[in-house]
Amino acid sequence: MHSIAFFQRRPPLTTCVALVVTLVATRPVTTLDAQQTAKQKRDSVARADSIRHAMHGMQGMKMPAKKALAKKAPAKKAQATKPPKAVAGKATKKPVTKATQKPVGGAMPMMHAMPAAKDTSSMRAMPGMKAAPSPAPGGAMTMPGMKAGDTASMRDTTSISTMVPDPLGISMERMGSGTTWIPDAISLPSRHYMKGRWDLMFHGFVFAQYDKQNGPRGANQLGSLNWGMLMASHELAGGRFQARTMLSLDAATVSGRGYPLLLQSGESYRGKQLHDRQHPHDFWMELAAMYERPVTDHIGITLYAAPSGEPALGPVAFMHRPSAMDNPIAPLAHHWQDATHTSFGVFTAGVFTHDWKAEGSIFNGREPDEHRWNFDPIKLDSYSGRLSFNPTRTWALSAGYGYMKSVEALHPDERTHRVTASAMHGAPIATEGQWASILVWGANSQPSNPGLSHSVTLETEAILDHLNTLLGRAEYVQKTAEDLALDEPPTNLPSTREFNVASLSLGYIRELARFSGATIGVGAMATLNVVPSLLERPYGSRTPIGTLIFLRLRPFRLHPMEMKPMGGMK
Repeated sequence: MHSIAFFQRRPPLTTCVALVVTLVATRPVTTLDAQQTAKQKRDSVARADSIRHAMHGMQGMKMPAKKALAKKAPAKKAQATKPPKAVAGKATKKPVTKATQKPVGGAMPMMHAMPAAKDTSSMRAMPGMKAAPSPAPGGAMTMPGMKAGDTASMRDTTSISTMVPDPLGISMERMGSGTTWIPDAISLPSRHYMKGRWDLMFHGFVFAQYDKQNGPRGANQLGSLNWGMLMASHELAGGRFQARTMLSLDAATVSGRGYPLLLQSGESYRGKQLHDRQHPHDFWMELAAMYERPVTDHIGITLYAAPSGEPALGPVAFMHRPSAMDNPIAPLAHHWQDATHTSFGVFTAGVFTHDWKAEGSIFNGREPDEHRWNFDPIKLDSYSGRLSFNPTRTWALSAGYGYMKSVEALHPDERTHRVTASAMHGAPIATEGQWASILVWGANSQPSNPGLSHSVTLETEAILDHLNTLLGRAEYVQKTAEDLALDEPPTNLPSTREFNVASLSLGYIRELARFSGATIGVGAMATLNVVPSLLERPYGSRTPIGTLIFLRLRPFRLHPMEMKPMGGMK
């Protein structure tokens, strides 16, 4: 951070040009024979070319003034005022002193808030310099002292490497979960590194929380919710190939039953329906490969295959949404909207432009079983389709439909039709903040319950600065007595009886410290649930409350153009 202020000063272009002129104009000569002198000329030109390459993308930044370069002075005393006249076929001598000697190709400090690189293709070639092609916009830079393919991390949230193409100009930062899109104006906190020609990205969260859900159906738990994701991207046949994996230790840190959460439903444990608890994630949340390639200047194709992954159906899964990424608890509408984010067996194909994407998937419609550490049997018995549209940098819209042959292990013959729609908005706040919000509607239709059961989720997250984050979520869901296990004693309500339930959650996070590219914060969240009068007795109140106190560790979000030091540089 000590170099930020230095590189934010913007001198005129002439400063950088004058530096190159000085380097070339002061080529030294010695008293060696003509062959050695010619070799030194070539070395000087090579050094000047290296510096010119290093200057690509740095115009507009104030560089430290450099003195004229020189080597050892000739044996005889040089004339300071009258340099010798040039003689045909002989190298001329120029006066130099030891005070002007300075090595070329030394380490240069990297920037932490680099302005956008300007096009240098129009800069005239300097005397004694060979023309070199300008790097593509956003191209990777190689500094003197660095070996080819030995670059380390160059970015944190913005694709700037020319080694991995962005098909149709769509940055990898637009990617949410699976093949979903988020607005271009916001991002998920991650870390990118270059390893040879591979672009590696790490993304993940760790929560350590104390969860207290009040009432007869509530419970307390001290646990940890967590997941980590690794993506590796590489250029392939004119497109972008990407391998990815996402892992979670939830089954060990919040138990096989998951964590307490009033009014939550979905999946089963030891032959019984889970209710008022959120199930843990499987260890293999995702293991997938994706390929994107333009076929014309305006149209591209995408393929996605995963033994464990996400079909094209719902909105961005909640843990990947910028509107909920710091929120440790799952939405009550999870199994109405985005629960298919872990499906064991997925194949997706799609066509996209810069703004639109149409996709279709075949996948395994069965929810993961209670054995969280293995792969469930892979099937392709269900199908779905989704249309995504990013009309501007601040909006991402989607709508999807899916048919799932057999969703629940307790009801293997029950088919489910699901339809979803979402609108996500996001905008940056200052240099390190952003504000993201999403509105999601999802509905299920099942033979046991004719018609649609609806859900609506509105959530928001505002990262105000590097210290303060605000969270909020409001939900409305139609759940049956069977969903909430109210068809069992002592309530014995009809299993198809439907109830309208709602919740409102508010939270705050204060960052405590930053280290090694990560930030740790302490947060609290309170949830007010609302149930109908018929459920007041089993829940102990019409407004049961849940609270959560937690520590959260994740990568911190950087300004899109912030960069880390590159390998081989100090």
